[in-house]
Amino acid sequence: MSSYWPTSVPASTPGPLATYNVLDYTAYGDGIHDDTAAIQAAINAANGVAWVYLPHGTYLLSSALTSAGAAKRILLMGDGGSSVIQAGVGQTGYLVTPTASYDIRDLAFSGTSIDGQYGFGTATTSTHLRGWMDNVAFAHLDFGVRFTGDAVLFSLGARHERIYCYNIRTCGIYFDVGTSATGQSNFKLDNIIVTNGGSPVNSSISASGVVVADDVTATTDRIDWTLGTPVFGWTIMRRTRGSVDANAWEAVTVTGTSDITYTATKVALELWDYSVVRCSVGLYCQYVKNIDIGTIQCEYVGYGVRTLQCYGVNIGTYYTEWRGGALATPAPRGDGIFLQQTYSFNVGSVWADSALSAVSVSVGTGTIQGARALDCSRSGVYLNQTDNNQQVICLDVQASGTTPVPVLTNTANNAAYNYIGSARDVALFGTAGEWWVDNVTASRIKALYRGAAKVVLEATSSLFSLWMAASTIPAAAVADRGKIARAQPGGGAADTLQACILDSDGVTYRWARIGTALTGSATYNAPNILASGTTTTTVTVTGAAAGDFALVSLGVDLVGLVVTAYATANTVTAVLFNPTGGAIDLAETTIRVWVVKR
Repeated sequence: MSSYWPTSVPASTPGPLATYNVLDYTAYGDGIHDDTAAIQAAINAANGVAWVYLPHGTYLLSSALTSAGAAKRILLMGDGGSSVIQAGVGQTGYLVTPTASYDIRDLAFSGTSIDGQYGFGTATTSTHLRGWMDNVAFAHLDFGVRFTGDAVLFSLGARHERIYCYNIRTCGIYFDVGTSATGQSNFKLDNIIVTNGGSPVNSSISASGVVVADDVTATTDRIDWTLGTPVFGWTIMRRTRGSVDANAWEAVTVTGTSDITYTATKVALELWDYSVVRCSVGLYCQYVKNIDIGTIQCEYVGYGVRTLQCYGVNIGTYYTEWRGGALATPAPRGDGIFLQQTYSFNVGSVWADSALSAVSVSVGTGTIQGARALDCSRSGVYLNQTDNNQQVICLDVQASGTTPVPVLTNTANNAAYNYIGSARDVALFGTAGEWWVDNVTASRIKALYRGAAKVVLEATSSLFSLWMAASTIPAAAVADRGKIARAQPGGGAADTLQACILDSDGVTYRWARIGTALTGSATYNAPNILASGTTTTTVTVTGAAAGDFALVSLGVDLVGLVVTAYATANTVTAVLFNPTGGAIDLAETTIRVWVVKR
């Protein structure tokens, strides 16, 4: 086992407590003899106030080790990765289960790759005043660390650092403790690595009875399989029919735990090979408040980090990837980070390769400061919100490769999915409170409502523009003063730009059109106009209305005629008056009118 344990990591310093060596209690540490009774005897002798030391060796168990008493601490330490607690053949349940506080350092836990085999934790009533784990490895287990149950309470929090999980079937580190009302707080997790790849025992667990009903001409494929017992559901994977490229698998979706069928969309005439594999998780937390996750790396797992009903979650740096060439079947691919009903979260720096999305939020509020998504099949960030108060601030989100979509919202949901920040572009806070975007190709700031862009400020090398979606203009009010809107007002006017200004009475407000005046023209052959005589003609001007300002001109010398004009609905009337002492007969010409909206 030393070939993959991180033995280069130096052992921690546990402190000045007394030490009980399990070899003094007849433990063999040879991986052959059953050392359960010997180690338990050492734990009982230490009585929760001294360290139990497991020197270099492999310690075979046949049943779980536990604390010396209901309120007794358990303190175990070894020599790093070379001190291994090994599950016996067919052994299920926990290898070590505490009943109170625990401190575990410089040890390795190894199973036999079967379901129901857990390295460390408990599912029974237990009040853990303090949990501490440092430089510990878990391999070939169903769960590495597993704490679950309404009565499992971490009164003073938990601290797990330098944890390495390898070839884990379901979850590396699992905390489902307390209830929504009594959820535990103050969890510190740092320097966590969870990887399921590279083992001679393939870590991808496939569903049985998979049947694919595909129609070349259809736009969907139906996949059916036999009901299993996955804790986190199944991941549907596919690649082009007949491909042998292990890196060509892409994630389609993660199903529910009880699903046995799924209909995948596709383009007609496409042919796919499908695989249904168990979804695994690197780190799972439920009902936990105030979680600080420093650095975590996950490979070949369905979800890297998943939280449910948590508050105050901070994830410093996260990295995930799937290198398909190391596995005979595709590793499950879900979201790098999946935050579900999680509030006041902060995600610092994320890199995700070949996931569904780098970060996915399903009902929550918080900030995503930086995310890079390479070849993610859905998006860089995916938001599925259900309430107007659920806002996610996305800053510096980039996506490239097969699906270069930085931020995607669930547009099928009629509720709000609010987010601000940048998409592919890079948003930065400048000096003096400035917020600016600078990108070599095009810089854009977008304001969205219900997922659709409504206002876009854009700058490229040749164009600097402000774009607004058309909207229905409400009655002008003092609250609208100074606003500019793109609208289609009544009276037959076309797409216009309007500004809300103070009216001439100095009291009321009105919307006034901005931009080019309305124009119209017509061919006109005026009659002979006698001295002091008058004649009129009309020109159609769509959008003109009574009270608008109207000007008129003719393309010939007026020879003393006086020409005026006024507007009515979609019409401008020109009036020609002859103030001279003689008749005037103009040649045929073009009459042009210009209307400025009131």
